[in-house]
Amino acid sequence: WRRARADVEATVLSLEEQVEQAPDSSPGAELISPSGRERIYRILAWLAVCDGEVGPDERAELETWRARLDLTTPQTRKLLEEAVQSRGLRVGRRPAEREILIEGMVRMVAADGVLDPNEQQRLQQLAPLLSYGYPELLRQVREALA
Repeated sequence: WRRARADVEATVLSLEEQVEQAPDSSPGAELISPSGRERIYRILAWLAVCDGEVGPDERAELETWRARLDLTTPQTRKLLEEAVQSRGLRVGRRPAEREILIEGMVRMVAADGVLDPNEQQRLQQLAPLLSYGYPELLRQVREALA
């Protein structure tokens, strides 16, 4: 976890150096509560750190989601730390939140071009919580990797 913690710190520093961007106006993002946005980001960060390092492509994907979810750098620092410790990992009940989370999970796992066994295991854990079929989730990830 020391390595993952160092990667989190590097990710936070990288995000702090970037200029704050306006949130993406993607459909459904405006329908998610502030706590729902934090839940989504926390889970995406949890996926990013699960293989032991957060690479440049995963950092860029986290930054995209920070902007899309309209989160501040201090919020993302807290959420990344919680993700490393696997704290606060919950899934919301609202369909819009779940749909955006599924999209984010696929994009995050595919960001570095490799489906790591740890990522695959975490997807398998999350799929039933989202009432989403694991085979369908895996199919989407493989499509994104192709």
